[in-house]
Amino acid sequence: MLETSPREALKAFLQFAGPHNYQLLLRIFQQQLAKQKCYVTLEELDRFIEK
Repeated sequence: MLETSPREALKAFLQFAGPHNYQLLLRIFQQQLAKQKCYVTLEELDRFIEK
């Protein structure tokens, strides 16, 4: 079983699926966070993942 952190999994997704699909996934996360009253930009999400 492969154990990874969410950040590592998203970085792997970017390499596997490409930048366009990665941006779509970030938008989905952004929408889900907004439903919970947590408003972030796509750039903030991307910076958080890249740490």
